[in-house]
Amino acid sequence: MGDSLFSDELSTHFTVSGRSLAEAIDVVRTDQEVTPPLYFVLAWATKGIGGVPEALRLVPLVAGIAAVPLTWALGAWTTGRRAGLVAAALVALSPILILYSTQARGYALAMTLALASTVTMLRALDRGGVGWWTAYAALSAATVWTHYTAVFVLAAQLGWALWFHRDAWRSLLGANAAAALAYLPWLPGFREDVGGLNQIATVHPFSFNTLVTDMVESSIGFPGRSVDVLPGGIGVALILCGLAVGAAAWLLGRARRAQGWPQASERVVLVVALALSTPAGLALASIVGDDVLFPRNLIVSLPGLAVAVAALLTAARGPVRILAPALVLAGLAFGSLKMLQVEHRSPDYQAAAALIERGSPDGAVVLEIPFGATPTSALEVALSEPDQPRPTRNRVLRLGVPSLRDQIRGQAAGVAPTGIPAPPPAGPVRRAGRAARGGTLWFVTAGPRADLPRRFREVRSAQFNGKLVVTVSELRDEDARERDDSRSGSSP
Repeated sequence: MGDSLFSDELSTHFTVSGRSLAEAIDVVRTDQEVTPPLYFVLAWATKGIGGVPEALRLVPLVAGIAAVPLTWALGAWTTGRRAGLVAAALVALSPILILYSTQARGYALAMTLALASTVTMLRALDRGGVGWWTAYAALSAATVWTHYTAVFVLAAQLGWALWFHRDAWRSLLGANAAAALAYLPWLPGFREDVGGLNQIATVHPFSFNTLVTDMVESSIGFPGRSVDVLPGGIGVALILCGLAVGAAAWLLGRARRAQGWPQASERVVLVVALALSTPAGLALASIVGDDVLFPRNLIVSLPGLAVAVAALLTAARGPVRILAPALVLAGLAFGSLKMLQVEHRSPDYQAAAALIERGSPDGAVVLEIPFGATPTSALEVALSEPDQPRPTRNRVLRLGVPSLRDQIRGQAAGVAPTGIPAPPPAGPVRRAGRAARGGTLWFVTAGPRADLPRRFREVRSAQFNGKLVVTVSELRDEDARERDDSRSGSSP
């Protein structure tokens, strides 16, 4: 939770910081964001709390925590209390859900809203009443106002309810019609965003192999890491053993006599549908249109998958129903603990910013190679005041991405930062050298090391969590003497 804002979180900071709510929503409407605006509205409302940029993570954190008891409720009302308890533990220990519950993006919020929508639908079907049906409609509307890919889970739950509860079809269709009407104001924004979905194909093209890999990573691992790295060999072995023990007990016929399974058979269909709806929907959409498959887009279905797996693990009687869940949970715990290791965390830009501010309390000139072409850099955010899009005392010149000024101008013209050409590296280097006329230049990189401006030499260097290098450089001695002589008017 306390890591520096990084990667796509920087886009959230760029969207909501230093803007009114209306201005933030206008940015979401552009190609800067290919998503509905609800999370950004909530992020705008919570920005700056506690005086730190990381306050943008409060909404995902609350959503991620709420997903744990909601998963228990889904399990208890579909496959039994024991399965619900195991499913809640699976969600609590899921590495990818821990990650996106501490990321300033809307994925955890979409997952929890979809989960809450399913739970209220079950209550409405069981008890009836205007209150439960209204809550179901409102949560379904909020879900699609948060993320487009959540629609597959909503479609799966509606299809299941219409099939198994035909007597409630009027209430089901009425609630979903109300949710659709509530979405109409964003329909123009959705049409604009459809054209931006093709960006995924350039970095993560769809194939059967990527589908399988993404499903495995989102289920037990970490995006961008192979499962032999996280949760690692021991973690994978424990998970596979637990699944094998549970599946073997079920196949031997013990699961058919387990309490709660036969009585809840139609609701087992629901949790399986919830688990498969998003990967199946994303795969189909990628086949017929733009690629939309990404591990993080699959997490909306993870609570349903957790309940389905928990039902399998707890289906047998005796010690097996304890052993199988314990093995799987231990395997996930390995991954959760590994996430705390340095190599799996974001670069520590906060420590780098603190070093720069201590060394140059009146402001510094910083030459940075950012990690990726984000609207604003992680260092700029770490150096800025809360709710401000740029550093207040320090001047940061970036290599490899457009300047913040060019991006703001482009955004005003409706152009996404990815469409604005970056200046040649020589330009920022020369400007940094001229700007650092006081003699000191800070150089920060989380990627390949670049050469310092010719007139500067390295004085000292610091490294943070193995990823981020901060170099302090000064004018060479002979250049410093020339500068002083030229100021005094004497000959060199």
